Amino acid sequence: MLSENGFLYDSSSTSATPAGDAGTDAYFPYTLDNGLANDCFTDGLCDNGLSLKGLWEIPMYATFESDSATPVHLMDPQLDTTDAATVLGWLKTTFLQHYNGNRQPFGLYLHRESHPSVPTAHRPPPLSHPFDTD
Repeated sequence: MLSENGFLYDSSSTSATPAGDAGTDAYFPYTLDNGLANDCFTDGLCDNGLSLKGLWEIPMYATFESDSATPVHLMDPQLDTTDAATVLGWLKTTFLQHYNGNRQPFGLYLHRESHPSVPTAHRPPPLSHPFDTD
């Protein structure tokens, strides 16, 4: 039904395992011809036999803290702290896991900072630092 209505891709599944882990689900975008490959944050949730021929899945890749063991940040990681340097550290750690691994895409999933539901105190300065690797 989605492809029949002109949809080409979906981006609602999550990749919640660090890209560098052996059992990662940080896959490259893939078609849903054979169902969902991601774990969807909950074991078994995506094992429902779904098959959507021709529809692409672009997983939402989670952002991890530097130890890769603490809880993930899917969207708006800047809402978990008011320290922009901490958020930049999370983004850099996760980017480097993807870049130094098999180069899976790395997405930034942010709502507009001007959205009325985001308290002013949680709007950090823009992250304007380059992703230096030194």
